[in-house]
Amino acid sequence: MLNLLPKLRLNISNVNTKPTNVNFVGQRKIDSPDQKAGVFSFGTKISTVFVYKKFIYFAFILLVILLLSVITLYNLNQKKQLSEKKQFINLVSYNLITSDQSLDEVIESLSIVNSNYEKAITADNQKQTDYTIVISDNQKSLSQIESIKDNFGSQKELISQAKTSRENEDLKIDFVNYYNQSDRLLDSLINDFKFENNILKIIAIKNNQNYFTKSDIWQKQNKEEIIAYYKDIKNQAISALAQLSKIKVSDKYLNYHNLQNSYFQNISATADEITNLLQNETVVQQAADEPSQIEKAYQLAFSTQTDLNNLADDLINEREQILSLRATRSDFEYIASLQTSLESKIKELNQKLYIESNQKFRPNF
Repeated sequence: MLNLLPKLRLNISNVNTKPTNVNFVGQRKIDSPDQKAGVFSFGTKISTVFVYKKFIYFAFILLVILLLSVITLYNLNQKKQLSEKKQFINLVSYNLITSDQSLDEVIESLSIVNSNYEKAITADNQKQTDYTIVISDNQKSLSQIESIKDNFGSQKELISQAKTSRENEDLKIDFVNYYNQSDRLLDSLINDFKFENNILKIIAIKNNQNYFTKSDIWQKQNKEEIIAYYKDIKNQAISALAQLSKIKVSDKYLNYHNLQNSYFQNISATADEITNLLQNETVVQQAADEPSQIEKAYQLAFSTQTDLNNLADDLINEREQILSLRATRSDFEYIASLQTSLESKIKELNQKLYIESNQKFRPNF
């Protein structure tokens, strides 16, 4: 009879269902601590590479956005500069055209004034005549020049304050110089017209070859009429001298002013002498063959008339010299040369602007 071995009994409570010291990576068993550290390092590297890739991608996108922003800002800035250049060129071009037209008007006005003056002094062969037309034209020219000067000042201020690029700064400086030179010329003309108008208004006494020897008065030999006539002339001369003394005289007009002063002093002195001579006729005893007081007065008037005619010639010659000094051709030619220079520079800048307008805006990196 066979003796069977006792039946094996398993104590399940003592069985550990979880394996100890057993780790797997894929199909690889990891038992030691060194193996565990290697697995952790490998996983960290994979994670770091992934983060770097995300960072590089983000940086690339950011760089593209930044580059596009720079290009956009550059284009906007270039367009703004181009717009400012065009506005400045349009401004100076318009101002140059209008100022050129204004100076042409001044030249034409001066020509009319001079022509009317020539007509006035030659009318009826008079040495000194009624200057009403000349004074009227002078006043119109004066108002016109003052208005042009004010306009030039406004244009100069606009150009001085206009925004523009550095390359146009030289043109701005040239324009300021152009207006400064024009102002000097216009100021000179204004002062000339003011003086001429003042002095022509004073010259109210008409003078011709029969002025001081008025034939109809002397032919009548009416003493009272002669005395009244020369008293009136004396009063006019005294009034003219008083007004002459109030006029501010520049060096250019000093000789003319002195001649005019001598002219009226001669009239006043002779008229006073004639009236005194005739008023004292009854007091002075005359010889039978001696000229009468009226005859003596006439001889005095005739002699003075000769002196006045000579002074009138000197005044006319002096004023013609003043007219040539007032606005010489060289003065306007110099302004014209500045205009020509400005026109050339504007044309050159317009050509550059045309080229810039047709170019694509690209930043120079």
